[in-house]
Amino acid sequence: MTGEPTVVVVGAGIGGICVWDHLRRAGCRTVLLDAGPPVVSEAQLTPGFVPDEDAWRYTGIDDGDWIRILAVGGRANVWGRWCGRFSNEVFERWGWPVTREAMRLAYDQAEAWLNTTGDPIPERFAMFTSEFGSQLTGRTSAHAHTSPWLEALRDARAHARTHTVALRLRADATAALEIDVATQAGRATLVASHVVLAASPLETARLLLASGARHPGIGCGVTDHVTAGFRLIDPMPRTSGSEAALITTGSYTVEILGPVEIDQPTAEFLSANDVPAEAGMSNHAILGLGEQRPRPRQQITLNHGELDGLGRPRPRFELVCTEDDERLVARMRQDCLQVIHGLHRKGRRILELPSSTEMPRVFHQSGGVVMGPADDCPADCDGRLREWRNVWIADASVFATSGNCHPTLTIVALARRVAASILGEIT
Repeated sequence: MTGEPTVVVVGAGIGGICVWDHLRRAGCRTVLLDAGPPVVSEAQLTPGFVPDEDAWRYTGIDDGDWIRILAVGGRANVWGRWCGRFSNEVFERWGWPVTREAMRLAYDQAEAWLNTTGDPIPERFAMFTSEFGSQLTGRTSAHAHTSPWLEALRDARAHARTHTVALRLRADATAALEIDVATQAGRATLVASHVVLAASPLETARLLLASGARHPGIGCGVTDHVTAGFRLIDPMPRTSGSEAALITTGSYTVEILGPVEIDQPTAEFLSANDVPAEAGMSNHAILGLGEQRPRPRQQITLNHGELDGLGRPRPRFELVCTEDDERLVARMRQDCLQVIHGLHRKGRRILELPSSTEMPRVFHQSGGVVMGPADDCPADCDGRLREWRNVWIADASVFATSGNCHPTLTIVALARRVAASILGEIT
């Protein structure tokens, strides 16, 4: 398709790489942009990365516990490879425009691309079957060594245009025509027939707002996971391989993982919380992730009174807690305590982690460019922006809620749908 339309994908996280990989394999001219370096060893955690170490600070969450990695692969560089499908209940409430049945093929394709494997319930966690019944399962995870995803990641590291920050889209009334970017060599403008935004919910919303997008829903519908959890500290070194199990309901998942060897940063964190720990000890993590629905106060806006090092208004994003969140935390905490009771042994120390209602933290931000069938949603049911019809969204910005488990598999599934829709339009 040389000489045919060029698709520019902004953001080389797992969603952006998924779209880029499928389009290029179909013969499309596709350019992949990322603000960071090709490999994670050259990256730094937010906010200390190039081209301007101050460019990714956000008003309202500067002090939040938020791991972001600016490099090709994004947070997938530190991803635990959890691959859960959202429950039927998630797709049946709070405005999700796609059904679980409609997502089935996309989920199957996403699992094939990630090369997922479903593990049985570990024997030592099977004791919880009588308490949780069919809710207790082994985990499904991406294969650690071989998959089309890892091949695409290697190719993206070799071919993406790195250290390239998308500053704004230049658009007419119906379409985005060009993208202004900042590179290490200076400013430049790229021409695109189609644009795919996969830069993270906050960055995707910021780019659209900075580009003059007028849809009132842009920046709204932001959610994150509600969390609760514990660590069970064992003074003895880890003596067996780490295993995992899940307790899954329609609105939350409790993950049981361990024994995991404690590294030095974790040991320092535990000691700071009055739990004596040393690197080399082992611990179990029992963590709950609960679904959050949109809240009016939880949105992304631009703070025009404060510019970053690239001259852009800083985004403002605040997390809020409601009584619904508190009730969900209480339910997850009860399940976590049942697990703790089964695993607790003499000499083990219990550390309860602050819940998201006590200490707001950004775990899996979603929303901001929510998809739906009605015009009040900025994206349609395929992830296409209503305002500029050649712009598509391939990250968690389109989520109607945070979902009831880790979001990565759903991000990849929706990215596959975006790639298929673009191919159907230009081939």
